[in-house]
Amino acid sequence: MTSTSVLKGKRVFVTGATGFIGGALALRLCEIGARVVGLARSPAKGAFLAAAGVEVVQGDVTDFLRLHQVMAGDIDVVFHLAAIAGAGLSAQMQKVNVEGTRNVLEAARAAHVGRFVHVSTMSVYGYRRSGVVDETARLGDTGDMYGDTKALGEGLVQRSGLPWTIVRPGQVYGPRSPSWSVRMLQATRRFVPLIDSGRGSCHPIYIDDLVDLVALAGAHPGAVGEIFNGTPDPACTWLAFLDAYARMHNQTWHVDISRSWVMPPVAVLDLLLLLSGRRLPLRAMVEFITGDVTYSNRKARAVLGWEPQVSLQAGMRRTELWFRAEGYLP
Repeated sequence: MTSTSVLKGKRVFVTGATGFIGGALALRLCEIGARVVGLARSPAKGAFLAAAGVEVVQGDVTDFLRLHQVMAGDIDVVFHLAAIAGAGLSAQMQKVNVEGTRNVLEAARAAHVGRFVHVSTMSVYGYRRSGVVDETARLGDTGDMYGDTKALGEGLVQRSGLPWTIVRPGQVYGPRSPSWSVRMLQATRRFVPLIDSGRGSCHPIYIDDLVDLVALAGAHPGAVGEIFNGTPDPACTWLAFLDAYARMHNQTWHVDISRSWVMPPVAVLDLLLLLSGRRLPLRAMVEFITGDVTYSNRKARAVLGWEPQVSLQAGMRRTELWFRAEGYLP
């Protein structure tokens, strides 16, 4: 694997620095020896970054003038992670995930940045995939505002004229992960919820492995102009993923529901979400979590020499230690 040590002494800029992935990345870049500037809407949330040597600056990707101010100077690499995910309002996602990305790109061009790394999501592929999916897969309307706005952001990056790299992570879990660790622990506290026995594909990637890939994307000369899946290959099952959390609080009771029973109420929820101004294709997501699909990481292995180093079992052990230290588990 090409060393990320080439980033030592480089001045790098991280958007979304107080978030789960952005924070882990900023800390890793500091360990490498980079001079890290982290953008945060609330610098107070970045105290853990400042303690590690990150220069935390107040700003928002939707504030075009502020971005120009804080990115002026000798920025070598931009790592763009700021985004809104989940079932957010369409207008908010458009403003942050698309227009915010446009603002960061324009500020990066003005600062003559040498590399732009855009952290996207595997959601850009949509939820009706099967078999093996690689980075050449054609993207289309997913019906999911998050996936669609992140795909639009990718398009802006590719047309920016900057030396760019795009990383599409899977389901990122580990210490501090709100969605794929804390919520999963909470979801399995009383029973393990499964659809079709949990046989469908799940795509967990441990935070350290993803951060390794993103840092490498900012260092490796072969990464320029390329897209990489940051995913496990092959995929595990939802049963394996959720059971790992259930075992942390000695839960063994499984509640298994057939997909055919789930679809009618989910169709109603789909409609209610749409009427509320949110686009979250729940029926397609149910198909996704019960389907058989692997997002290939072969390209990252071949071009960058990267592959996940932390097994699901090892990642869950580390996550459990964090849960206990933080009081989520006794």
